[in-house]
Amino acid sequence: MSAPPRVTAVNRADYLGEALDSALAQDFPGLEVVVVDDGSTDGTPALLARYGGRIRVHRQENAGQSAAINRGVDMARGEYVALLDSDDAWLPGKLARAVPLLDADPGAALLYAAVEMMDGAGRAIPDPRPPRSTPSGEVLGTLLEGNFMRTPTVVFRRALFLEAAGYDPALRCVNDWDLWLRLATGRRVLRDPVPAARYRLHGDQAVRLRRRLAEERVAVLERHLPRIEREAPDHAAAARRALGHRCLKLARLDLREGRAAEASALIARAVALVPSLRLEAWRIRLGEGFRRR
Repeated sequence: MSAPPRVTAVNRADYLGEALDSALAQDFPGLEVVVVDDGSTDGTPALLARYGGRIRVHRQENAGQSAAINRGVDMARGEYVALLDSDDAWLPGKLARAVPLLDADPGAALLYAAVEMMDGAGRAIPDPRPPRSTPSGEVLGTLLEGNFMRTPTVVFRRALFLEAAGYDPALRCVNDWDLWLRLATGRRVLRDPVPAARYRLHGDQAVRLRRRLAEERVAVLERHLPRIEREAPDHAAAARRALGHRCLKLARLDLREGRAAEASALIARAVALVPSLRLEAWRIRLGEGFRRR
């Protein structure tokens, strides 16, 4: 009888392409690959059939990314899980590096790694995000400021994912950040400086999702604030500060789109959370007033 798998790769099939091959090419013997076909209407089933018994496939009606990942993790038999959207790709050696590091630190919830960026055609491009802190160990304070982990580089413990109730299907843009915040509370996070994956950017995706992204960031921090005040009180001030700044960013967007009432409520919320933001809030109101004139 073969040994049980150590790692499950959960792949959500939209495009597939090189993603599936990059998982199967990992030099790691304890790997199973689970593919969740989330209601594809193209040639995906025929493509998957060509892989035969090398992969496990679950086909379902379209339910969205979070539900597809949750289903894949439910199916997983590995101690660890690594996620891979079908338009990204793993680099050789990802699992061979990650698993021993996690084995050596049982208190770590997950590991993330450096990443290489590519465009829609697979060409290497610079990361468009400003340089960010890439901490290891106790990372919750930094993580509250924003997500610095690219999902295809992450390997996490399946038991902790299930304990945290998995991905939130209501979230579209920041479902991974929401999960990392839960997993990182009271636990260590490891970082591998060696790139583990290639992450694909598609055109103006960030611009098209700007409003929803801003709204979900506020919603996630509102949800986590009471939990952090209860479970990690040393980080409560950082959580309030992060939420206050996110409220002001969304308020700027509301003012530019003529949503004065919504902006006013967000500004009041920010100042209530962090009184020192009062001056910045006044500048936002004044600046938007001049801009409209």
